[in-house]
Amino acid sequence: MSTQMNGNWQNNPNLDVSQLVGHDENRFIKISGIGQDRLGIVYKMAKVIRKNNGSIILQRSMQVAGEFAVTIIASFDKDNLSGLQNVLTFFESGTFGENFIVLGREITLSNTAPQDQRGTKYVVNIAGLDQRGIVESMTLILIQNGLNLISMYSEVSFQPFTGTPTFSSIFEIIVPEGYDMEIFSAEIDQFAKDIDLRITIERQ
Repeated sequence: MSTQMNGNWQNNPNLDVSQLVGHDENRFIKISGIGQDRLGIVYKMAKVIRKNNGSIILQRSMQVAGEFAVTIIASFDKDNLSGLQNVLTFFESGTFGENFIVLGREITLSNTAPQDQRGTKYVVNIAGLDQRGIVESMTLILIQNGLNLISMYSEVSFQPFTGTPTFSSIFEIIVPEGYDMEIFSAEIDQFAKDIDLRITIERQ
C-alpha cells in the first residue's frame, strides 16, 4: 500500500487523515494508549502492525508527568481482515500490563476528520494564585458561549522561597464568524476580577 503525504503533516495536530491516504478502499484501525512510560511502547505497536501486514499512516505521541500517550492509525488491505483482527486482539490482551491502557477499534476515514474549525483562533492566557475550580469555570464559560476548545495547557508551579502555588494556563479556542467577542471578553473580565486572576485574550 502507498500513501501520499502533505508536506505540512508533521506540524498539523488537527490533520484530516484522509489527506494522507491515496484511496479509501482499505480498512483502518485506531489504537490509543496511555499509562506509565517505559521503553519500547511504540516499537511493540509498530511491530505487531507490520507482522500482520498493516501500515501506520499516522502516529502522535507525547510524554507528560511520567505518563506516555500515543495514538496510531493503521491501514490494512480490504481483504486482510484476519490481520486487522489479530492486531485488535493483541491490544485487547493486556500486553502492556495493568499500568498501560490500550483501546483499539476499526474506523472509517470519516471518523478521523477534525471537527469543523471555521472561524478565528484566539489564545486565552490565565495566570494567578492557584485555587480550586479555575479550569471548570473557564470551560463552562466556553460552553455557555458556544466556543470550541481546540487545545489546552495548564500547570501549577511554586514560587521560590514562599512556596506559594501559582496557576498558569493557555486555552486555544475557535470563535465562529459573527460571534460578538465583546460578550466573551466581558465575561472573562468579570471572571478574572471575581477570583483575582490575570487573563489576556489574543487573536491569532
